[in-house]
Amino acid sequence: SEDAQEREDYMSIKWGVLGTASIAAGCTIPGMKKAKNCELYAIAGRDEAKVHSFREKYGFVKGYVGYDALLADEAVQAVYIPLPNGLHYEWVIKALKAGKHVLCEKPITINARQFQELTQEAKKRHLFLMEAMWTVFFPVIDQAKKWIKAGKIGDITFIEASLGWRLDMNPERRNANIKLGAGAILDIGTYPLHFGYIFAQSDVKQSSIMAHQLPSGVDLTESIQVEYENGILAQYGSSVEVNMTNVATITGKEGCLVFNDFHSPRKVSLIKEGKVVETFEDNRETAGYNYEAQETTDCIIKGQLESRLMPHSTSSRILSLMDNLRSKIHLQYEADRY
Repeated sequence: SEDAQEREDYMSIKWGVLGTASIAAGCTIPGMKKAKNCELYAIAGRDEAKVHSFREKYGFVKGYVGYDALLADEAVQAVYIPLPNGLHYEWVIKALKAGKHVLCEKPITINARQFQELTQEAKKRHLFLMEAMWTVFFPVIDQAKKWIKAGKIGDITFIEASLGWRLDMNPERRNANIKLGAGAILDIGTYPLHFGYIFAQSDVKQSSIMAHQLPSGVDLTESIQVEYENGILAQYGSSVEVNMTNVATITGKEGCLVFNDFHSPRKVSLIKEGKVVETFEDNRETAGYNYEAQETTDCIIKGQLESRLMPHSTSSRILSLMDNLRSKIHLQYEADRY
């Protein structure tokens, strides 16, 4: 109704951010600033000077040294968690128990079992919970779905997606530290796997993996093959030791779709018989985190407990697949032992 719409337009959600990580500073916070009804209310970190600089730069009302202090602030309605992978479960549970809605960076947990516990807690408390898989929310992805639905590439037969960046692999750094949930599959492989699922929309029938690993077991680069129950085949790659093309292709019987930087795409091309016949471009001025922030804020205002575009079932599926792939290369984290 118009009244309900008007109420939604006037409501704003007071957000708290747990941590002063670079993804928060460079990506998510600027995205939140662009989203409607999304108020940057509180920032928490371990370093007082950093907290102060975030407050000054982004206009947070409150700054806290220590994450517990932010969670104790009753004015905070929702929290965004950009902490290292190994800390996600602990702080999502704490945030939910403090009565906050939660948007947590990917991978939301180390494994599927942990995630199941989080969803149970969120549902019990009637709180919104979502994994921050921003790829799902881009207009380019929406356009690709429309083209596929309209039969422009025919039935999908093959999906290909590789994503990789050469990162600092100093053993003490988050990128290489097994205690913090480091590794290519959890940090980066989650993107191609999610991307593939958006379009395959099917459970996995079988999968295989080959990987380069550190002596600790942390994976640096992998090649993943997947066959879905509906017959679609896929090839995925991810790496933290080399820069990959970051291109994805969806091939159907009548044509294919090509995405550059598919994890945050600005353009998709429809190709038939080797020729580009149509393109769609998203000429946004932002990195694109505003789409994810908008979806989260809208869902919370509407009283929804999960997003239609990024439901719990999707996170659960991808985490289960990653659990299975990790077991094949004997990559085990502390969280897997309980």
